[in-house]
Amino acid sequence: MVLKKALVNMTLMALGFAGVGFAYCAVASGSREAEAEPQAAAAEPAVPRDRDAPEVQLRNESRSVLEKALASVRTVEDLEQRVWLLCEIARLQARAGLADALEGTLKTAIEAAQETESEHRLIDVAEALARSGDFKTAVELVDPLALNRDYGLNHVAAAMAGAGDVNGALRVAGTIRNESSRSEALQRIAIAQAEGGDMKGAQTTVAKISDAAVLAEVLTAIAARQYRAKDPAAALSLEHARRAADKIPPFVGDRREPTDSRASALAAIAGVLAGSGATEEARKVAGEIAKAPWDDIARRNIAAAQAGRGEIEAALQTAENIHGAYEKGEALNDVVTAQVAANDLDAARTLASRIEPGRWRVDALLAIAKGQYRSGRRKEAWGIFEAARREAERLVDDPRVGNVKPAALGRLASAQAEVREEKAALAWIDDLASPSAKAWSLWGLAEELAGRLPASPPPKIRILVSTPKVDEPAAEHAPKPITTFRGKIVLFGTRRAVGGEAQRIEMINPDGTGLETILTLDKGQAIHAGRVSPDGKRLAFSASQAGTRRPDLWSVTTDRVRRKIADDIIVVAWSPDGRRLAAIRDTDPNTPGRENLILDVETGREQRLPIPETDAVEDWSPDGETLTAMAANVGKVFEHPTKGTYPLRQIYLMHPDGTGRARLTSRPLADNLDARFSPDGSRVTYFQRRHPNNLVMHFAVVQRRDGADARDLAQFNEIYKGNRHYKPNGPPCWSPDGKSVVWFIPRRKLDSSTMRIELLILSVETGQANRLDLHQRGLEWVQALDWR
Repeated sequence: MVLKKALVNMTLMALGFAGVGFAYCAVASGSREAEAEPQAAAAEPAVPRDRDAPEVQLRNESRSVLEKALASVRTVEDLEQRVWLLCEIARLQARAGLADALEGTLKTAIEAAQETESEHRLIDVAEALARSGDFKTAVELVDPLALNRDYGLNHVAAAMAGAGDVNGALRVAGTIRNESSRSEALQRIAIAQAEGGDMKGAQTTVAKISDAAVLAEVLTAIAARQYRAKDPAAALSLEHARRAADKIPPFVGDRREPTDSRASALAAIAGVLAGSGATEEARKVAGEIAKAPWDDIARRNIAAAQAGRGEIEAALQTAENIHGAYEKGEALNDVVTAQVAANDLDAARTLASRIEPGRWRVDALLAIAKGQYRSGRRKEAWGIFEAARREAERLVDDPRVGNVKPAALGRLASAQAEVREEKAALAWIDDLASPSAKAWSLWGLAEELAGRLPASPPPKIRILVSTPKVDEPAAEHAPKPITTFRGKIVLFGTRRAVGGEAQRIEMINPDGTGLETILTLDKGQAIHAGRVSPDGKRLAFSASQAGTRRPDLWSVTTDRVRRKIADDIIVVAWSPDGRRLAAIRDTDPNTPGRENLILDVETGREQRLPIPETDAVEDWSPDGETLTAMAANVGKVFEHPTKGTYPLRQIYLMHPDGTGRARLTSRPLADNLDARFSPDGSRVTYFQRRHPNNLVMHFAVVQRRDGADARDLAQFNEIYKGNRHYKPNGPPCWSPDGKSVVWFIPRRKLDSSTMRIELLILSVETGQANRLDLHQRGLEWVQALDWR
């Protein structure tokens, strides 16, 4: 819902309706009322320069500051932050008419976004391209996206409309497949039309919106603009917004998940009503909201509107009734801003001291400092800037709302530049040790400098991009005859990036060629596990039906004939003769308890293994004499000081009747699971997690069946260094010749990165790793794998 809040905020603030937006977008805002840091030097403030500095000089100053910002950005370690800053620098370069520098910045931004492997960061860059006038490249960048194409085109269309190409934006919106994303794109286009004075065009665009929540938002935004322009049609637009809000369903999706959309819409409507002077009606609308934090957000919107109208005492009273500290701080900051506008600087200073320490107190201090400067009280302003800087330095970044501290530094620099103290800002910026803080601060300074330049159309640029090619899925023809499942890696439970609604069983050559569908399941079915029979003529797999968590056991032959073997069974391994299966039945899907059993494939007769329900059988040796099993080791855990509790499971061997239990693994403070026998049965490979010096390390281990000669085959942390997520998913499989072990790795470079799935093929002799990219071959997921 933070995204929804941000969307409402951008919609309303784009129309310039004071006080209606929410705080959640303000973290990275270049607003004139943003925080400013006090200056580092203790000298007398400089006399403000002439506000009408020559355009050429101002452009050169902007270029110089932006070049310094770019130099700092290149050393910012956080890739996502780097992308965002590059996009913002590109926006300012376009604003300043710096076409030569703009093209290089956008190219760098594209490269950085591709390095993050995050579709959302590519969308950020596409939006920057569209804002800069390169609409074609923007579309080319997001159109191939597997997961977020429509979301990306939504943002590109909005940026195109904002840049003046409404017709092009409408064409892009028409290519969006998802109804919700298309409605949001049309909403933002309508806003751009209304802001440009084309109310008739805006109304035509609004008529194409089918989503009630989006319709309520856009009508509220249009009403805000109309009230500002004293258009008598504003009341009717707001009434239509109310009707749309009343049609917003309380639940969404097949799972009927509750939605905040109606509360969000009502909070925005309340703010517009208050801004029009209808405060009592606004309070009535806010009173309909029973869900936090939207009730507070509605009161915050009302307080902001009252403050914007100069009703300071009323705004203060409304703000005092807000319960949430964040929303209350924001509302009090709005009141401080109104007091500064009324030149009641002493009252503003008193009220600012009541705001809880944090970003809103910093914002309030900045507003006061600018007011004092403009009133000729420059020495006092200097002291307030210093106080604001101390507050800003104490801010702590919050992953829920963004880079709070560096953004505050950026707003500080912008505020100082606004009162023509950019030299003083540069003095403390140059002393910053953090590349991130320095880049954000220079960006804020450039934001104000570029904002003084006269508006000009974006320069005409065209950037050629090279996007990673993802293999298109082969056209669906009659399936090829299969003579054996041997020789290829069989992938159970695949999901395709395109046309991936139904899971499949597929197979692929070890070199990544020849991806071929064996079987396509019914929509909604989900595979839990699968194994290839020893003779290579059958597959056994477990799959649950849509809406259930209980998997049924099936077999499929090389001629693709399916047969149900048993209910509620997860396959583990075939017996060497292919007549039986080791399997598991969960006694309760919500608890770790399970039945371990041997199942006759033809008769369905079950033999329960006499092992604890907390343990799990994992594989069957090729000679038929031994099973591997994972022991839960109940009560034995490792308590990591920051990452929580980790189990310490062990692997043991036993006979197929459950007797002769012998421990295979013995390393203390290690978690062991997913054991698989080599094709000749002499060795076992498994996953092991260790915790040396409170670290969490992941290993592929191989050892002799008798428990001797355990050695590390690979350390996943090293192979996937630089990735945030890389843990293997599910058991490995051996190559038929026993020379390699294959693991399925779903990895993410960053938390926001698109998941990239791959097969990691490890040489048993040397540990050499070969990574086979399945994402590049059009796959999004694999549940299990086997290789005979």
